[in-house]
Amino acid sequence: MKRLSISLLGSMQVRLDDQEVTAFRSVKNRALLAYLSVEAHHTHDRSVLAGMFWPDHPETAARLNLRQALFALRKLLNVEGTEYIQVDSGTVRFNARADVWIDVVALTDLLAVCERHPHADRADCPICAMHLAEAVALYRGDFLGEVFVGDSFAVEEWILLKREWLRHQVLDALDDLTTFYLRQAAYDQAYRYAWRQIELDPLNENAHRQVMLAQALAGHRSAALSQYEHCRQVLAQDLGVEPAIETVLLAESIRTGDLKPSGMTGETRGSTDFSSPIRHNLPVVQTPLIGRQLELDHLRQWLLAPDERLIVLVGEGGVGKSRLAHAAARKVVQHFRDGVWFVPLVGVGTDARVVETDTLRELLATTIAGSIGLTLHGKTDPCTQLLNYLSGREILIWLDNFEHLLPATELLWAIVQSAPRVTILVTSRERLHFQSERILQLTGLPVPAADALDSDTFDSVKLFVARACRVWPAFTLNEANLAAIVQICRLLEGLPLGIELAASWVEQFTPMEIAAAIATNVDMLATTFQDFPERHRSVRATFIYSWRLLSPGEQTTLAQLAVFQGTWSREAALRVTQASLADLIALVHKSLVQVVAPGRYTLHTLVRHLAAEQVAAIPAIERVARDRHCSYYSELLAAHETHLRGDHQSTALTTLDAERPNIQVAWEWAIQTARRDDLAQAARSLHLFYKYRNHFQEGKELFARVLDSSHLWPDTSAWQNLRGRLLVCLGDFALHLGQYAEAACLLEQSLRLLHDVPDGTRETALDIAHAMAYLGLVKERQGDYTAAKTMCQASLDRYRLLNDRSGMTTALRSIASVAEGLAQYAEAEGLLHESLALSQEIGNRRESALTLNLLGIVTEMQQRYTEACHYYRQSLQLFSEIGERWGMHLPLGNLGDVAFTLGNYQDAKSYYCAALKLLLTSWAVPYMLIQIYRVAAVLAAEDRAEQAVELLQLPLHHPALDQAFRERAEALNASLTAMLPPDRLAAAKVRGRGRTLVQVVNAIADLMPSFAHQETY
Repeated sequence: MKRLSISLLGSMQVRLDDQEVTAFRSVKNRALLAYLSVEAHHTHDRSVLAGMFWPDHPETAARLNLRQALFALRKLLNVEGTEYIQVDSGTVRFNARADVWIDVVALTDLLAVCERHPHADRADCPICAMHLAEAVALYRGDFLGEVFVGDSFAVEEWILLKREWLRHQVLDALDDLTTFYLRQAAYDQAYRYAWRQIELDPLNENAHRQVMLAQALAGHRSAALSQYEHCRQVLAQDLGVEPAIETVLLAESIRTGDLKPSGMTGETRGSTDFSSPIRHNLPVVQTPLIGRQLELDHLRQWLLAPDERLIVLVGEGGVGKSRLAHAAARKVVQHFRDGVWFVPLVGVGTDARVVETDTLRELLATTIAGSIGLTLHGKTDPCTQLLNYLSGREILIWLDNFEHLLPATELLWAIVQSAPRVTILVTSRERLHFQSERILQLTGLPVPAADALDSDTFDSVKLFVARACRVWPAFTLNEANLAAIVQICRLLEGLPLGIELAASWVEQFTPMEIAAAIATNVDMLATTFQDFPERHRSVRATFIYSWRLLSPGEQTTLAQLAVFQGTWSREAALRVTQASLADLIALVHKSLVQVVAPGRYTLHTLVRHLAAEQVAAIPAIERVARDRHCSYYSELLAAHETHLRGDHQSTALTTLDAERPNIQVAWEWAIQTARRDDLAQAARSLHLFYKYRNHFQEGKELFARVLDSSHLWPDTSAWQNLRGRLLVCLGDFALHLGQYAEAACLLEQSLRLLHDVPDGTRETALDIAHAMAYLGLVKERQGDYTAAKTMCQASLDRYRLLNDRSGMTTALRSIASVAEGLAQYAEAEGLLHESLALSQEIGNRRESALTLNLLGIVTEMQQRYTEACHYYRQSLQLFSEIGERWGMHLPLGNLGDVAFTLGNYQDAKSYYCAALKLLLTSWAVPYMLIQIYRVAAVLAAEDRAEQAVELLQLPLHHPALDQAFRERAEALNASLTAMLPPDRLAAAKVRGRGRTLVQVVNAIADLMPSFAHQETY
């Protein structure tokens, strides 16, 4: 069997064994092979590839070009028994399991081996040095350096991003190799790798310093100084800057002969004595740091900056502060003449809240002195002795786990003021509250979306796999367990400690079992590993450690915040907890409350769970917090009702979108505790929110849960009024779900209840008007136009009496819709123009969009197609502007009808597919059935009768299809029946009747591959 070799670094070369493959038809074919081979871990949709490589071509032409390119590549790489590029009707995939070698894959695999290898510092590891040397040897030049695909932005962007990423990885590897060989006193090799960096990046000043070091330490002082002059000239010519102070000081030490061999790298923090041995007491870490590269780069930069003296790593327990601080300290250990010193503070001043501040400060000074090797003498104050010792030294002090020693921060400030060459790195769950501190706030590692195609590239997933492999070497990441690992990472929001504790169970449980256990039992996240700090052996222990550092008032506030879900506003937090803004900010500074945006907060899932346990232990506090929470969100909903019906609708919907998780929790609490006023206050706005966001089924279920408990309500007029209002909302949801019989029953029941309410208020009258309007729409869908018009007219009369202009616009449009169904087009147009003027006057753009769409239908029925398309496009534009993508399906489908009538079947299919794709987000069955009928009509017009019959069966036999469209579907079915032979007709009907809605949608996607990636205009 021949081996395929693909070299993409430098000039692209493809070989089958020893024979070079050169007969590529075009540069684009070469780029396509490169893309498929590098992205071999993905299956690619044909339509996406075609659009990516031939973006300026119509879809049909682009797919034809792709088909020809794939044919040419497969022919070119033809080896009997081996299929390097696997294709089917809809997808393309490179066969990575074949005997294939790709230099990019080989290089990244070698780097991945180094990332997984346990070491404290890659630049100190001889095993990784071997792998890195092999990796950089593969880098013959830039990725696809001679390939340019100018007519495809997407392909060119992919090449450029991959090129820059690989260049960055190789430069990092060369930097570590140079450092490794400098430390080994192998100066010739260090020089070679440093010079390779300059070849790739002539402005890399660090590489110039490394070349200078290697030459100077090898005894070539003149060459080292010449290199300095060369560096200075390059920087001046290309950037107009002078060398950095580190470079100048290094050159000076070489010129004066003060530089002596010591295993140093090419960076200095100041006037360092290079002959001194490296001094530090950093602990040995057995596991590599995974991820955090950006944070590590920031820390390294700050630690070496003379004006950054106090750097604080802040984050919740278990987020990886100490691990990141260790990695950063290792990176700069050679740049502090007098050493880098680790000061562990766990257990120091444990009872800090009851220890006097002076005593605590002395205790901290004594602990620092012990760690840096300072022996304290006599009766002199330990703080004074420490400050005197540090005043002339160049030291980095890492204070780990400082949060319980905050009263002693005055000592840190004294060090900063009196010792100008001392830098302090602090890890703490709380800020120090100095204006001069540089804060790096740590949160969880990035987690993939549930359906992300590149989940295995996320650091949270990599961490789980790395730790799982240490526990159980046989563990492997594969397609079977990837989804469960992603779920674990998402449940834990990327918290490194949680991920490591979860991974410790892989020998006993599958990732799927671990994910299920975590979802129900936080105590699953625990370990007995002896090398875990005691406070990190369980997530619970980590939380309890933080909890005990809180004041009683802070504990109460945090416990009450646990009633919130998702994110929440500052106003909501203060209202529910009755805490002060200072209390809330204190919890932020203690890394227990997270800021997600200015004025919006959240709790980590695990913190919320454990804090909820605390509040549940005090039922009275929990009840009060939940009652306040319920009242707040009920009032919020009520306050937005006018906006939802007027000119601030889009803003109101956006606001409620952000609050949706908390609205749902408040609603459930109101049901559970029978809070009638809150339910009544929230019902209308909540109904409109779910309706306008097209969450019909979810809304119906939410409202039905209230009525399920209504048998427990007292038999009073107020409760009767609430029951009637809920029935109105339920009826409307059923209407939009195509459940017309149920909708009619619910709405008629609501009218009976509301008419019987004694001394009905304006609110009751509005509920009655809404019920009549919705019932009129139900009758229209059922084809009973007379009853529909009567009911809609009655609702309009009531809205006019109540001067409810929003209701009037809806009723006018509903009557016009009935008139259109009765072919009374002149009357319909007059009503619609009245409705449009009114909706524009009150600023209800959604109503305007719906009215414009119906105006289009009325003019289309009169064969005024240009005018109809104008209305449809206005409607489409309005829906787009207010962000209601679901509503866009209405004008899109109707534009398709115009195209179909005019014989433009391809355009009609594009419109219909776009409309159907939008409907998938809400699974609005009645409207989906209409689009399916429309697609069937196009297929019939294209002489694809059997496929049309198959699709037509579902809408024909589904009760949710609108009566007007049912009549059209029946007419189409009759014509198809006359066209097909009986046996083929019968077989097509059997196939169609056996399909579910999901299967029909999938069938359309198979018939029209563009459907899966249809733009939604």
